[in-house]
Amino acid sequence: MNICFKATKLTGDIKFVAPNFESISHTIIKMKKCASGKKVYPTEELAIEALIEARTHSDFRPNQGPVAVYRCDDCGEYHLTSKGAMNEKLMLLIKNGKLTRLREASDWEKKLRR
Repeated sequence: MNICFKATKLTGDIKFVAPNFESISHTIIKMKKCASGKKVYPTEELAIEALIEARTHSDFRPNQGPVAVYRCDDCGEYHLTSKGAMNEKLMLLIKNGKLTRLREASDWEKKLRR
C-alpha cells in the first residue's frame, strides 16, 4: 500500500492519503513564530543545516548573507544571522572546498530542471 504524506507549512496540517481510504487530516506541530519575523528553527542542528543550505543555494556577495546561528532571547528557538563569528562547520566547508562543490552541484541541478 502506498501512503502519501502532504504537509502544509503554515498550519502544520498533515494529510495521510492511502488508496481506497478517505484522507485523514491531523495537526501534529504548531509552528512557532517569533516577534522578530525571522524563520524559526527548533534545534541548533536544524539551524546549522539551514545555514549551509542557504550558503549552498544562494549567491551572496563577500561579507553578506548568513554566517552563524543563535538562540533567540524572545522565542527560545534558533535563527540565522549575518553578524558575529562564522559557524565552525560552515568555515570548515569553505576551507576544504566542499561548499564550492555543493554550490556547483546546486547550480547543475537548477540547470537540469529547466
